[in-house]
Amino acid sequence: MKKGIGYLAIAILTVTVAIFLGQHSVEFFMSTFSEENQSMGFLGYMLTGGGFFLWLIIFLWMSPKQHERVVSLSMMIICLVGELATAIFNMYTKTMLDAGFAMTEGDIKTMYMLVGVLAVAHAISLIIKFAGQQIYQAFQDDDKDGIPNAFDRHDNRHDRNRQQQQNRPQQPRREFAEDEANVSNLAKNTANSERGAEKGDNTHRPTNGQ
Repeated sequence: MKKGIGYLAIAILTVTVAIFLGQHSVEFFMSTFSEENQSMGFLGYMLTGGGFFLWLIIFLWMSPKQHERVVSLSMMIICLVGELATAIFNMYTKTMLDAGFAMTEGDIKTMYMLVGVLAVAHAISLIIKFAGQQIYQAFQDDDKDGIPNAFDRHDNRHDRNRQQQQNRPQQPRREFAEDEANVSNLAKNTANSERGAEKGDNTHRPTNGQ
């Protein structure tokens, strides 16, 4: 019973805070569009509060690799900070306008810089999420020649392997061949000895009737 009440309290608190901050965040993004496109403000909410919940789902269920978990957790923090920043900035501008003050050029630049930073953060994070491993591998230097893999058309490791095979001493091969020859001769001698022993037994064996 107590546990259920605790979960209910968490749900109510989460929904209340999300709606309160989300409303101001949506109004902030609406103010960056013209009156005909103010519905786009709800899409802007995906950069902040909505993005936080989506990245949380990605973090919990779609981040098997370490770099994916780091990216998802970082974006959760960025989205949460963006949600707070847009909500607070919207409350600030509404209060200023209601008091009869006009938005300055600096305020407008701040609004667009904030939207741009959030959009770029999401774009970079999605790239790292889906292609981070390949990008990391492309800038590695597997053959140790000082040229990243993405710009290195020749893998020097193959040349080194061939050179090592060419420089490998041949004496062990000759010794191995001699060992094989000795084993073969020994087998032949053993077979000849067995045949000679069989002939000797047949010679000394008494015939029938004697």
